[in-house]
Parts: sequence; structure tokens; C-alpha cells
Amino acid sequence: MTKAIIGALRRRWPEPGSLRERRLAQGLAVLLVLLCVNAKVIQYYTFDLGTYDTTIYANLVWNTVFGEFYHSSVLNRMHMGEHFSPVMFLFVPLYWIQPTALWLVAVQGLAVGIYYLLLIPLARRILSPDLAANRGVLAFVILLGIFSKPLNSALMFDFHPSTLTAPLIVLALIALHDRRDLTFWGCFAAICMCKENGALAGLSLGLYAGFVLGRWRMMLLVAGVSAIVAAVVFKVVMPAFQDESWGHLDRIGPMDLPLKKLEYLGLLLVVSAGLPLFAWRALIPVLPLIGLNLSVNYFRQLNMGYHYDDMSGVFLMAAVIHGLNRALPLLRSELPRAWIPAMAMTVLMLNLGMLSHRSITGIIMDFPNPKELALWHELQRYRPDSKTGILAFDPITPSLMNRARVQRLPSYVDVNDLPDEVARLQPGDLAMSSQIWQSDRHDLFVRLLDADPRLKRVRETDLLIVYERLPD
Repeated sequence: MTKAIIGALRRRWPEPGSLRERRLAQGLAVLLVLLCVNAKVIQYYTFDLGTYDTTIYANLVWNTVFGEFYHSSVLNRMHMGEHFSPVMFLFVPLYWIQPTALWLVAVQGLAVGIYYLLLIPLARRILSPDLAANRGVLAFVILLGIFSKPLNSALMFDFHPSTLTAPLIVLALIALHDRRDLTFWGCFAAICMCKENGALAGLSLGLYAGFVLGRWRMMLLVAGVSAIVAAVVFKVVMPAFQDESWGHLDRIGPMDLPLKKLEYLGLLLVVSAGLPLFAWRALIPVLPLIGLNLSVNYFRQLNMGYHYDDMSGVFLMAAVIHGLNRALPLLRSELPRAWIPAMAMTVLMLNLGMLSHRSITGIIMDFPNPKELALWHELQRYRPDSKTGILAFDPITPSLMNRARVQRLPSYVDVNDLPDEVARLQPGDLAMSSQIWQSDRHDLFVRLLDADPRLKRVRETDLLIVYERLPD
């Protein structure tokens, strides 16, 4: 897989005119990937990391290596019944080296960085020869990919294995263009190992093969294999690890939140600059994954601020490139030449303006401040004792996940649920909170923990308050 990625970049990366320019292009590519990884590392050390999925997956990998196989203490159940993500087993060797959530988020940044780079060889295959040779057009493609909200949100959100599919999907699209079917099926298999909806991404790849490339037999074959994979995952594998019905089925509501869904479709139109409308066939592969988001009543899946568009965002970007290939010749013939760069800059600035404060553009310089470093060192005293369970306020949870039992105090938790969370602790376990983030919520938790007779305050600093669970 690695050789295929490197090969695609080497064969299709635009050849600069001199050795200096070639080295500059390579240096910029490495810098882009390092910035994506660096953004996640900074999030980790500044306690700005989304913690729910990150804590779940970091904890289940730790349990797979040192404790109960593939068990999530956050959800208190076997995670294979929640999400089908065998790709997490690849992190096991890394946890033998050092059990830390940093591995997960660094690989997340690496995956998105590689995705950005692979947009260039994908564009070289889609664009006409004159456009593919135009460095301004290629620069627009990669900048739009970087600023586009779907993948940028996925990068800066929690670790989630579905985000790892982004470079795999692009590589699969490149393989379809090149008719390198062995590489394609390898990418297809890897995508399906990341999450249960990987089969739906497989269907989108099949639709791309048929409607965009005219490979109709390949489309039918990929669609058939995707259906088989989905049936095996949803009807055999996941039910084998479930004690009750799958909780995500409660989110189904295709007729719910109509205004929110219209807003979501409008966002898709804005982030793509309407370019896919110029190439409707390239828009068809996006429909299954967008349809999945439209079929639910879960508002977080419709605001493009999380990871839910990490797969659809890749196909949308491919449709953007196809639309650009159709639209640019029309614009050149109808508009003054100077208007086109101005329109391109407007599209880029519009996408940049839609990014949140947690985007890569706002975090690459947000290095840990003295308080964050002090809290980090304070938490290190609790890392070696992996047998002690911990109930911790959201921002500090990923720093303490190297243990069999870890629970979260989410910033949005219902205070009525707090006694139940404390009840799950065993005698000698710890509960802790910090004012490093959302101090008002921290103050509320402290009042409730102080009032709980099952807890005793055992340590207090300016940044951290620790309680011990007393025997019943």
C-alpha cells in the first residue's frame, strides 16, 4: 500500500523545471504532512483534543494489549458490537512501545496529510492535459482540499478510524483510473476494515467506476462485493458482540430535522463552490454517503463539524475536480482572464472563513502554555498505576487512558448521571477534575463530587482536584 502511494505521487506529481523547484515541491509536501501531524500533537498536549471517540479507541487498544480483549470501559462493553473497526489492531504493536493516545491522533494527522498530497495525482488523471499542466489549477485543487470543511473538521475532531479511509479512497480512485485492479481491491479491503460503513464507500467507488469511467462491469462487481461485506458485518459479525439492539438504529429518521438537512445540503454546495453541478456523473458517487447523513435525526451528523463527512468529503472533492475540468474552459471563453483568479481566491477565502477556531489554521501556533505544561506533568504521577480506575473530566481523559478502566465526565453530562458514574468506580479508584477548560463546569463537578459521601478529596492543586472512592 505504501509503495502504491509513493508510486502514484512519483508518476503524476508535476515535474518542475529545475532541481531547486523539485526539491521545493518535495519539501512543501513533507511540510504539509508534518503540519497535519503537528496539529494533532499540539491538540494532545494542550488538552484541546476531542475526547469521546479518542478515549474509547485509545482505551480499547490498551485493553486489547494489556487487559480485556477489545473492551471499552468508556462504553462498558465489547466495542466490536458498536463499530466494526479491525484496523485498530494495527495500533497494538505501537502500544507495546508506549501505550498512549498520541499514536492514534498522530496517525490521524498523517492520514489526512497524505490525502491532501494524493489530490494532485488524482487531479492529473481527471483534468485535461492543459489544465493538468497548469500549476495554478493544481494549487487551487490542493488549497481547496486543505480549506474544505469536511476533511478539515475530521482532522481536528476526535480520532475516529473512518478518517483513516481518506487517503485509501483517493488511492482507490487513482487505481480505477489506471485500471490497476489489484491495488484497487487492496484499498477496498482496507477501507472496509476501518468502519462498518466502509461498504457504503465501496458502493460509491463502484458508482464512480460506472458513471464516471464507464466501467460498468466493474461497478456491478464492486456493488455486489460491497453488499456481501455489509451483510456479513451487520448480520453476522457485529450482532455476535451485541447484548442488545444496536443503539445507532435509534438515530434513523429520514423525515426529521428537514430545515437542518436543507442547511446541510446548502453547506455542501458552498464548500464545493457548486463545481460538481458541472459534472453530474461525478456527483452520483457522493450520494450514498450523503444519503446516510440525511437518513438520521442526529443533528451532529448534519453540521459538518465532526467526522461524519470524512468519506463523503473525499468523493465530493473528486466531483469538484471533475466540475473544475468542465467549468474552467467555459469560464475562460466567457469571462475576462483576470476574473478567474479572483473567483478562485473568493472560493478559497469562503471555505477558509467556514473553518472553526479549532481548524489547522488556528492551532499550528497554539503551543502548550505554562499552565497546560504544569497540568501535564501533574497528571504523569497517575500514569504508571494502570490498575486504578479513573473518572476524569473530559479534557484530561486522553492523558490517563493507559488503564483497563477509564470513565469520562463529559462537559455536557447531565448532573443527574454523575452518581451512576461514581457507582461504577471501585474502592481505591480516583475521580478528578481540572479548571484548565470550562471552569464553570469544573466548579459544578467539584461541588457535586464534594457532596458525594462515597468520595474523599485526597489531593488539590491550582490545576487539579483528586478524589478517592471509599469502600462501601
